[in-house]
Amino acid sequence: GTAGCERDLFSASADMQARYGFVSDVAGVRAAHLVGVSLGESNALVAAGVWRDPAALFDETIASRLVVDDVAGAKNAVRAFWAARGKPDLSWATVVVRAPRAKIEGAVHGRDDVFVTMWHADDEGGGAGGDDAVDAVVDALGGFGVPIADAPAVHSPAIGAVAARYRALHLRQSFDTDVTVWSNGVGAHGGRLTTTSEACADAILTQASRTVDVPALLRQVWGAGVRTFLDVSPRGLLAQWTKRVLPEATVIAVDGAPLAVVKRLAEVGLVDEARFARFWKERSEPARALKVPAHRPPQPWPAPPAEKTTMSQKMAKPTKKLPKLTHLPPELPANTLRPAATPVTAATTLAPRTAPAVAPMTASAP
Repeated sequence: GTAGCERDLFSASADMQARYGFVSDVAGVRAAHLVGVSLGESNALVAAGVWRDPAALFDETIASRLVVDDVAGAKNAVRAFWAARGKPDLSWATVVVRAPRAKIEGAVHGRDDVFVTMWHADDEGGGAGGDDAVDAVVDALGGFGVPIADAPAVHSPAIGAVAARYRALHLRQSFDTDVTVWSNGVGAHGGRLTTTSEACADAILTQASRTVDVPALLRQVWGAGVRTFLDVSPRGLLAQWTKRVLPEATVIAVDGAPLAVVKRLAEVGLVDEARFARFWKERSEPARALKVPAHRPPQPWPAPPAEKTTMSQKMAKPTKKLPKLTHLPPELPANTLRPAATPVTAATTLAPRTAPAVAPMTASAP
């Protein structure tokens, strides 16, 4: 629903900051690198101390109604985008598909009604566009995709309809940091971010307007010498993606029982085991407690359905045709809209003072 989209984004941000706070303030693992993915871009800037006004950003986001009216919820930005292309009756659906990258690229090649929004791994990505177009791409890839209901229309050219307001919201006072921040919105393929107010606002807008390439940025961070990755995202998805992209990396999801996470951090040398040893010494009698792994097992890929259904049928709330616009927002330059840009890079890094570590942060949007 409309309010639900806004609530989910803020809940995910609070979750990420809490997990990062646990790692840094309780476990004592200090960040050397931070790389955000999607919603994690702004969260990485807050975690690095570059932005120090998260409460004001929260209030201004609500007041702007960008989430509930334009990017998600009513999706006015999508309606304006389709109207500018002469396709006012198109809807908007979001899906995750698993297939070789070249095959996914081939399925969307030459189309202007569906876009790759994010590469999760070399054989998995998210896409969005008109409902029928998304169905056609899914069919070309074998007939099965996982629909994402109520996903915001980010990492697509639809953001162009509200670009000026989107950038203005993220133009904030910035402070120096000794942490290296990586962004998907830097250069042609993502990279290290210069943390000035203008550069941060530009990067946030750029990554929201084009494809996010998680594998590409993870490999850049790996090339910078980072070998240990801590995932502080709410669902631990980036831990799974990182392990698939960088099988030699040490990957820990900050998820599950806190002591189990601390013990895992101690096992890889990120915290002083003696400091926490008294909490996990064996008792003389069995403890009456549920044992929870340090991070969740890989998310299973659903089995294909017996019968073909469309994206709208798969959604909890079927996709509705978007109403026509009588005019375009003033910030939408009708002659400059382009298909989604060449895939960009994305990732995140957390690091102790003695050994580099990465902590990807992300929203649930594909």
